[in-house]
Amino acid sequence: MPIAARQRARRISGYVHVVGICASRMLPNMSLPICWTRPSDNILGSGDRVTTPETIPILGQYVDWSKVRSLLNSSSTPTSELSLESEPPAGLKVINVQQDRVIEAPVGCEYIALSYVFGSLTTIALTSSGSFNRHSLPATIRDALVACYKLGFKYLWVDQLCINQSDPVDQLHQINQMSRIYECAAYTVVALAGEDSSHGLPGVSKARSWSYKCIRIGNFGITALAPSLRFCIKNSKWYTRGWTFQEAMFSSRLILFTSYGVHCGFRDNDDIRLLSETECHTSLDVLGLPKKGDYWHALEQYTTRDLTFPSDILRAFTAVLRSIHGEDTYYGLPFREIDDAILWTPAEFTSAPTSRRHGFPTWSWASHCGPISRPMWSAAGLAVWALPPRGLGTEVILCTPRPGQQWDGWWYASQQDRMRIIASGLLTGCLQSNISLDLRLATPVCEQLYSRWPNPTAYWEDVFGQYRHREIFSPVDVRRASRGARILVYSQTAKFLVGPSSRPLWGTNCIRSKNGELSGYVDIPHYELQSSTSYIAEFIAISVMEDCSDVYLDDNYSRDPEYEDYLAFTDGKTDVSKRMEKILSPRRGWSYMLHVMLIRRDEQSNVARRVGIGLIFLRKWAEAERRFEAIVLE
Repeated sequence: MPIAARQRARRISGYVHVVGICASRMLPNMSLPICWTRPSDNILGSGDRVTTPETIPILGQYVDWSKVRSLLNSSSTPTSELSLESEPPAGLKVINVQQDRVIEAPVGCEYIALSYVFGSLTTIALTSSGSFNRHSLPATIRDALVACYKLGFKYLWVDQLCINQSDPVDQLHQINQMSRIYECAAYTVVALAGEDSSHGLPGVSKARSWSYKCIRIGNFGITALAPSLRFCIKNSKWYTRGWTFQEAMFSSRLILFTSYGVHCGFRDNDDIRLLSETECHTSLDVLGLPKKGDYWHALEQYTTRDLTFPSDILRAFTAVLRSIHGEDTYYGLPFREIDDAILWTPAEFTSAPTSRRHGFPTWSWASHCGPISRPMWSAAGLAVWALPPRGLGTEVILCTPRPGQQWDGWWYASQQDRMRIIASGLLTGCLQSNISLDLRLATPVCEQLYSRWPNPTAYWEDVFGQYRHREIFSPVDVRRASRGARILVYSQTAKFLVGPSSRPLWGTNCIRSKNGELSGYVDIPHYELQSSTSYIAEFIAISVMEDCSDVYLDDNYSRDPEYEDYLAFTDGKTDVSKRMEKILSPRRGWSYMLHVMLIRRDEQSNVARRVGIGLIFLRKWAEAERRFEAIVLE
């Protein structure tokens, strides 16, 4: 291929097909006219494909239903087998597309589900018999009815028609089983084009406006391929919406309608195989979805999305929460893993606007309007958490580890390291316990501790099981926690100075001891900042961990002559044994730290609000004035 033609082809946006006579130096054994295909470097990467000129793609104005059906039939797993893998949703209603009527789903029926952006349109009205006027429906729902019929299915599920929008009980029931609805669907039709449901499915009732155009250049022809499916997804309104996140998460077979053709996706565990009505680059991770069961990855993705009604923030994530943690969640947090879940923070690097979402407790990620980030993993918790009594009950619900839960193994080099960190928290008085430990914390001692605490449940029962919850949480605390979205915590508290950071690599504010020594950093959302000068703030000890201290030190502090030994004990400042000096001193830049929560109490009720999450060096926490107490958070 001439260099000029090759360069000309590369300048065309998207993919290009170049048609002409093959140069002998490229394919010496071929003399037939060929279609030489080269993707633009910024879309597909490297790699040429050779085809005949007759294979230049053609996209009709309307969907080629026979071709789409053949793509669906190419799947190795029949839809009937897929439906049997999941328990059918209880009380499911579907649309009979031949009768235009909403009915109770027949036993074993195969149905298609619709995933789309409804928008701000008014609620659809149904008659008492469940029938509706098809012509009064939004275009996307209308086209979905046609697509369902053309693909050989009799039943369609659409939220606006199959969930009683005027019945809060039915709404809650269906939202709680949303994962089952999409898991059990034979296919999910995804409307990627348009801003809302008035747009329709391209190529169904309205002709597609895009088509392949070929430009002749001498003996060559150049045609731009359709944008990739990844491009269509990432630039769609559908991809930005909160509700569609869980719909995609639980759909194993997708039929994606774009302005450039129809694509069929078949998910097998965490992989996806794509087939297209027309030629288009496909990718295994084209949807960019987290693995099922990955709470933090799912939460990080979900909180980047938008909701028409901010109050839907938990409802639109319910299916994901229930699929991972069942009933063990409280305002979006898995309370069996509360020590880590409570440590969520606003995402550091985001261009999205952030604000406080009212109507949710400050300790829940649902209170933050904007992307959130997962915490750095802890070695173990230092606090006892409890939910207020449910219903007419009087007993708090302790947040104990779930049965069978194991220590997270990837963060620490060995479980002995974890045991050494936990023991350091015990020896410095961060836990109320009568457990006797060897202060040397040598490897044999840590191995014995691991035998004693092989999992989080054993650790919790040994360390916190001695607490009597009726004693640590008074009746007054319990009554106070029962009002509104509140949670109880019993832990150690201490006060430090908080002020602006000169080098905010992690947190927005420095934490300093009362004599001004740097003790850590705290990340405070801009809407919680209350002062541009230093002030005394209260912290709760959440968990103990090991982290790299030098990352968080500001420039001024690093020039302090005592920098290299700033964690070392000094006489007269603490009564902790000097034999802990070696354990608590930095090792190659790493030191033991505490995850802490900055709180602010209401002067009248004494109920506290979460202000921020930070890290304080265990050394500095041990030197501070501390006390154990129960706190009610809202």
